[in-house]
Amino acid sequence: MVKNSFPKVSIIFSNLNGGKEPLECLVSIQKLTYPKAKIETIVVDNGSTDGSPEKIAKKFPDVKLIRLKKATGLPASLNLGIRRSTGQLIFIANDDIVLEKNSISRMASYLKNHQDIGVLGGKVFYKDQPKKLTDSASSFNFYLGSIKKPNSQSEILWLQSCAIMISKTVFDKIGLFDEGFYPLYFDDFDFCLRARKANFKLVLLKEAVFWHGCGKTTEKSQKIKIYYWWYRNKIRFMLKNATVPQILSSLAIQIFVSSARSIIERQNLLLPLFKASLENLREISKTIKARAAK
Repeated sequence: MVKNSFPKVSIIFSNLNGGKEPLECLVSIQKLTYPKAKIETIVVDNGSTDGSPEKIAKKFPDVKLIRLKKATGLPASLNLGIRRSTGQLIFIANDDIVLEKNSISRMASYLKNHQDIGVLGGKVFYKDQPKKLTDSASSFNFYLGSIKKPNSQSEILWLQSCAIMISKTVFDKIGLFDEGFYPLYFDDFDFCLRARKANFKLVLLKEAVFWHGCGKTTEKSQKIKIYYWWYRNKIRFMLKNATVPQILSSLAIQIFVSSARSIIERQNLLLPLFKASLENLREISKTIKARAAK
């Protein structure tokens, strides 16, 4: 791209007691080859108590740090960052992502020349296994309720929001992330599905490379709570986006799979599934409203 034609990019991520992870992410942002004057970095802190926001403010004074008193959940945090952003392109990241120095340049250039793309992802490797790929792009079987690896670009239904670039015009057309997917999980899938329904493409750009800590924030929580969040938002995603036969089929299979995993892992995974189902019943009127609005 010609120097004065670089679109402004807003890099946004949420932090909650991320320790050194957000600092490593910000260091990698400093090393990007993209023009510094065309990069805006926004960190939305969800009431961290580990000293990480203070370290961010001290070591990275140019970062726009938004400090919240309490955790609002990932979708709400990202939405706040997007509303406060001034970039034409929005790069959504996790706080434990490390960006390869040319990644933003390659993504911005690609989006500039392909305006039919709704969400652009990249190749994401594990941070602790730098040559091993994560499942950053996925397909989904609505009847089985199962995530699978896509065989082609056209089969991509989900680009994980650990490292994706989206034009501001896409948000203007389909809206922001659904904050009903609190505190995390399936908000990015729901957004990708809405983008596809609005005739935008989902593309994985292999030339854009990242490394991901893959859920170290959630690892600090109890495993059973993680299962609850996953089940809760998966069920909500199905209720919002799937047909009745797909909902019933996927729920039946989820019960079977959870029963089997409970035996294998020697941990009652039916309890968080049951609680997640009850929570969705209590919130069914809100979900129906969201379904009608999509």
